Amino acid sequence: MAGELSYSARVKDEIYAFRVKNTCCRKNLLRAMLFTMKETPDPRLSRAAAYRDELMRAVYPEIPRFSYPCGDVIGEADDTKFIKCAGCRGMLLRGMFLSCGSLSDPRKKNYNLDFTFSESKLAENGKKILSLCGIRFGERRRRGSYVLYIKSSEKIADFFAAAGCNDVVYDITDERMLSDVAEAQIRTTNIEVSNMAKSADASKKACEAIRYLVDSGHISELDEKLEATAKQRLLYPELSLSQLAAISDEPITRSAVSARLSRIMRYAEKLRRGDDKND
Repeated sequence: MAGELSYSARVKDEIYAFRVKNTCCRKNLLRAMLFTMKETPDPRLSRAAAYRDELMRAVYPEIPRFSYPCGDVIGEADDTKFIKCAGCRGMLLRGMFLSCGSLSDPRKKNYNLDFTFSESKLAENGKKILSLCGIRFGERRRRGSYVLYIKSSEKIADFFAAAGCNDVVYDITDERMLSDVAEAQIRTTNIEVSNMAKSADASKKACEAIRYLVDSGHISELDEKLEATAKQRLLYPELSLSQLAAISDEPITRSAVSARLSRIMRYAEKLRRGDDKND
């Protein structure tokens, strides 16, 4: 649908709409954005820049405008003295995601969380924030940009759980559960198909041996029980061993049917070898 927001944009919308109450948390949300976004960013980040400036006016109303990198006020990216409550680290992650993050839609099964920076210093700040929050990541260069990334669905879920974005965590968990169920169904189906193929092959070999005994006149040499099982197998080649046991005139187990057919096949093979020698 034209104009439909990406999954990443919808997550950011939810973050923008969330009201951060604690002053310390708002400071860390702002700090992350200052550390990972240029003072005049790409026009595509105009909303993030406006949000950052709004936070600056709210958190530091006495300072009309920051002079980047404004270290006097916000310290270093991994400075723990700004971590005042349990939510502060999560706000660092939120701010970093708003500034430079991009998240793929979990429904597409291609899990990917990227942070793209135009300058190496910004990327270094991003590394410090992720490391401070205990988030593991990879890094690469892409068309002149510096990229930090997380590929594992578990690690992406950990990132957004730490950031307090529970809806994302639920979406990833739901998709993983659906994928696990689908994979389990596929495995079960594959096993069933494989078992059916093996059963059909075994039935075919047994029927060939029994037909040889019938055509060569040796079928009557089998004892009564073996002959009855042989005739049943020939009459119902499509039935499983369990089904053959169920329709037998006598109480018999699947294992017993299998053992009888094995004896019949060995006997037929023995006769075949004798015929081959006579030839």
